[in-house]
Amino acid sequence: MKPGFFIFSFLLLLWLFSQTPHMEGLQMVEMDSIISCSSDSNYTNFFLKNNKKLTASLTMKDVEELLSDYSFLRVHHSFLVNLNEIHKYFKGEGGYLAMSDGSHIDVSRSRKEMLLQKLQPSRL
Repeated sequence: MKPGFFIFSFLLLLWLFSQTPHMEGLQMVEMDSIISCSSDSNYTNFFLKNNKKLTASLTMKDVEELLSDYSFLRVHHSFLVNLNEIHKYFKGEGGYLAMSDGSHIDVSRSRKEMLLQKLQPSRL
């Protein structure tokens, strides 16, 4: 793949994502400011580093597709996390994550292995 294509794709993703419609209008959001996302039916809540919460009229599946090539991973049917914002993983049946904002996010049993592979790339 040509380097220019990646840059174009990244800018296109930023444009699509930054133009996300939400209840009050359009809100510009930098991808690295997102800590996690949670599903709320056909809406997605975005939890940001500045302790703000935004709600967008996108499904979690739409958001997952937009962010899948970056440092985001769906760890539960209802949660998508920025891997760079994970402070700690706690073991359990699925376990849970402690995020940089102090929140805790459950990890589903079915997504636990993928998460551990992302957190420990040498563990294959």
